[in-house]
Amino acid sequence: MIFNEENIAKYLSGEMSQTETESFKQLLQIKNNEDTFSFYQKIYRQNIDFKSSINEDIAWQKIEPGKSLAPIKWQKIILLVASLVLVLGIISRMLVPDSLKWATQVGEVETIVLSDGSKIILNANSSFGIDEAYNKNIRKVFLEGEAYFDVAKNSSKPFWVEFSDHSLRVVGTSFNIQSRNKQTKIAVHTGEIQVFDKVGKEYRLKSGALFLNTYGKIDILTIEENENWAWKDDKFEYINEPISSICSDIKHRFGLVLLFPEAFQMKTLTLKLDNTNTSQLIRALETITQLQHREVDGQIIFK
Repeated sequence: MIFNEENIAKYLSGEMSQTETESFKQLLQIKNNEDTFSFYQKIYRQNIDFKSSINEDIAWQKIEPGKSLAPIKWQKIILLVASLVLVLGIISRMLVPDSLKWATQVGEVETIVLSDGSKIILNANSSFGIDEAYNKNIRKVFLEGEAYFDVAKNSSKPFWVEFSDHSLRVVGTSFNIQSRNKQTKIAVHTGEIQVFDKVGKEYRLKSGALFLNTYGKIDILTIEENENWAWKDDKFEYINEPISSICSDIKHRFGLVLLFPEAFQMKTLTLKLDNTNTSQLIRALETITQLQHREVDGQIIFK
């Protein structure tokens, strides 16, 4: 379970299941989380008139479409919860100062070394941030996109990563996270990690394990070689990877749009190149698929 504004609102309104409540209470044992929750709880208990200061329609839009809230008796509380999500969403973004955030553009990779010696390699078109209290009681960071983590070991200060609908806990290990478009891929390089999904279910993964969450479908597989973090060494490496996933990866890394016939989208292929020369990649894809390409309006179309 992730410690975020939506789960705070669900807890305060009594919307959580017993399992979710237990998982949330575990997160409250973390000092920084406890302090943050106390601040939000005070706002909620003071019964601020959100209705007069916040547009209700915008507030409800902050609850993701398709997510159903269990029925509760009081309409006023429902409004408070929706409004609280809006307010806390604004506050939570303010909690990470710009000086503690990093962002990469298409074609850009950045290496970040934190105060405890942990090293993060941030892939293209991604963002990363650290909590203001990082390395005091816990080490908490945030990710959107993809990054490779080499975490310095410190058993007294667990390392937490929050991303998408997941959170991840380690003491000292190395792993790769890719989280884009409601699809999450976590590959463990060394050590062991704990992954928690949005309902608090825990998955323990050791070196060589691959965690996949594709639109809510979770699979635990075994890593083949180092395909999941070859990008950090400026290589293309895909093993039995769907062409659609490769196209998505190339788009995020280089801004290059590759279009294949629909019949090829879910076909898998294995490809290894020792550099990230996109021209060489296109020639390799032509050879493997037996298709020809042409460039139209900046897009590479295979037929």
